[in-house]
Parts: sequence; C-alpha cells; structure tokens
Amino acid sequence: MPFIEQVALFREARTLFGVLGSNLIGLIYSPLGVRTVSAAPADWGDCFFHGLLQAQEGIYADLRGTLPSGHTNMMTAPFTLSPGRIAEALDAVGHPSA
Repeated sequence: MPFIEQVALFREARTLFGVLGSNLIGLIYSPLGVRTVSAAPADWGDCFFHGLLQAQEGIYADLRGTLPSGHTNMMTAPFTLSPGRIAEALDAVGHPSA
C-alpha cells in the first residue's frame, strides 16, 4: 500500500490492533484518543509505543502471547492469543463493538 494511503488509514482510525514493531509506527499519524491494542510474544520488551500513545492521549492495552515450546528467538517465534483475551483487550480500550 502506498505511504500516503497508509497515513490516511491511520489518520481515520479510532481503534487499532497490531503486533508490536514497525507496523505500529503509523500511530504518529493517528487522531487524539486513538484506542490501541498491541500484541507480542511473552517477555518481549518494548516501551516505545507507550510514550507515543501518551502523546496521542490514547487508550492502550498490551497483550502477550504464548510461545510454542522450543522457540527461543522472540523476533521470529510465532505466538498465540486466545480470542477471549483479544475481546477483553478491545473491551478495556472501549472499542465500540466490544
């Protein structure tokens, strides 16, 4: 997707869900009060988006998933989240359809 279209989508978003990492950097274009749920493997360290969302006066929930046994590299390991946990996080940020 072209950059300008990505910016437009983030500018209009009221609720965002994404895996922690560069795919959430578009939050800098999001409106004040954006609701955001991030997901990552357990023990993943990241504090960049907390500060960004404070500046955006956003509402934030962070989910951590379970790694399959044998995976030690969190950068490439798959992780799972239950649908119930996702629904709880969306409810926590006040997503209208949650």
